[in-house]
Amino acid sequence: MNVTRYFHRVREGLKDILKHNPAPIILACGDYLAPLFQEASGNRNVLNSIVRGNPDGLTNEELHHRAWPLVEPSFMQARAKAAAQYHEGRAQGRAGHALLDVLTAVHQGRIAILFMPRGVHRYGRFDFDSLTLEEPKEEKPDDKELLDLAATQTLLHGGILYGADLRDLPGQHLLAAVYRF
Repeated sequence: MNVTRYFHRVREGLKDILKHNPAPIILACGDYLAPLFQEASGNRNVLNSIVRGNPDGLTNEELHHRAWPLVEPSFMQARAKAAAQYHEGRAQGRAGHALLDVLTAVHQGRIAILFMPRGVHRYGRFDFDSLTLEEPKEEKPDDKELLDLAATQTLLHGGILYGADLRDLPGQHLLAAVYRF
């Protein structure tokens, strides 16, 4: 089979997955294959930098270790842009950080970007019908992890999620959300 035809078939197989995913794509292949795939895929997110060589013998961890330095600048730039959107949005009423407001917005599919802290947990109950939040002082067996709820719903509605240390969140709040509307 012709390599270009093969890459066109790969593109078709990935089309639905990649059309809603703005993440950069790093190829792991020989130097001569990268331009052929870039042309065949037509995907703007395929970076020019590649993990060189045959990836067949590499573990996922090894691939990640080799690819991260190539993609990290792109991620950091996107994260900085998203943080700027949060700060601008706060001034315009299109961003927030209060847990109840964020959970309400995420339930309505209004979260475009959500920053949340790694390793922090908040338990309670959010009622999707009445849009009310209960956060008891002591965790109860039927409580849900509210930050996970916000993250999951953000992703299910096509939003972008950034995890960070609490001190690195925009505004240094528990959450930072940019609303679509």
